Amino acid sequence: MNERSPPDPAPLVDAARRTCHDPRSDRPVTTTVIETVAAAADADSLELPPLYEQVSPDALNEFVASATDGSDHAGHVTVAFPFHDRLVSVTRAGRIGVSSPVARDARRERLRPEPTVGDSVVVHRADDDERLSKGLLRAVASTTGLEPAAVTDRFADLLGTDAIDTLFRPRANDRRREVGAVWFPFRKYDVTVFADRTIELRPTLSRLKRTGGNVLVVGSVPDDVIGAVSAPLLGAPDLDRTRLIALHGTTVETACARLRSVETTGADAHVIDSRASARSATAVDPDTGVRVSEADGGLDDLATRIDDAIESFERQSELDPAELRFCLDSLGSLARSHDSADVASFLRSVIRSVDRVSGIGHYVLPAPRDAEVVRTFEPLFDAVVEVGVGADGPIQRWHLEAAGYTTDWFPA
Repeated sequence: MNERSPPDPAPLVDAARRTCHDPRSDRPVTTTVIETVAAAADADSLELPPLYEQVSPDALNEFVASATDGSDHAGHVTVAFPFHDRLVSVTRAGRIGVSSPVARDARRERLRPEPTVGDSVVVHRADDDERLSKGLLRAVASTTGLEPAAVTDRFADLLGTDAIDTLFRPRANDRRREVGAVWFPFRKYDVTVFADRTIELRPTLSRLKRTGGNVLVVGSVPDDVIGAVSAPLLGAPDLDRTRLIALHGTTVETACARLRSVETTGADAHVIDSRASARSATAVDPDTGVRVSEADGGLDDLATRIDDAIESFERQSELDPAELRFCLDSLGSLARSHDSADVASFLRSVIRSVDRVSGIGHYVLPAPRDAEVVRTFEPLFDAVVEVGVGADGPIQRWHLEAAGYTTDWFPA
């Protein structure tokens, strides 16, 4: 009931048009791809160039159809390739994205973003005389330290039998398909296999911090320990960030204290205080200069005010990826006050608002990791941040939903 469609993998295609194909249908996914691109380009599908020039149609059809065999995380495994004047992404679950027009000489770069400062990228290249899947196995095993047999078993579930070797194999005339990629999460990495036989592994946490995402912060710990994790998620003081905090059951003083800890003042922050008796008032916190407005306590009103605040920030200046930092504190209070289905609908609305500007949102749920309320809402999020107390203070570990992987504990 609460599942959220996996986000489009930002490192591949910035989709301007999306559609869904049912992997269980007898209709091949390639037909849906051609029709979707034709609609996006306002063209007749018969006028488009052959899809075969860019990707193996048979392999693409098998890539999606085989996901009905019970593959885990099929919605997170994506193939991307150029077609007509666009870039196309297709997940194993059948979600299709089509970009706006992209110049021919820019397509390769769009599929392979430049590393940002602090972005640790491991690059391998498969040998020309080996199967691409074997090169991928070597790259992932050597980077993760896992035994090849363990990697092979996981790949069979994630990718199907031979997708890596067949999607971009040379055409019948031996001409190579040079532009295209397969992206999937594996343990703590985003793995991308390119048609030119290059293999890249980038830390998933780096992507979330760079391009945005929504995480659930959980833990049965004191408020100050939650705050030790929440404040850094609002962005370091030396970074240009726009901060929005929505409160339910948490005091304005707590929110302003977190904002002060990241040296936020004035117009680059906004606090929304959800109260049943609110009168839509707006004030300014005297210590920080941060705007504090009140919502009426209802979920619909709170979701609207959050979206309006984000739009207001957008009108002031275009928001870069990860510039918006959003916090909801606390989801536990909302869950005690409203039906879980209504809270899930509210969360989907807020997550869409944060995703629209590629922001980073975190949602505080003071409850143990294995609590029923956590299990209810965690499928909506990109990751779960579990907070605890170690010998030297607050600690955290991240549960990466797409990869089914949990990091070690590390200091908050």
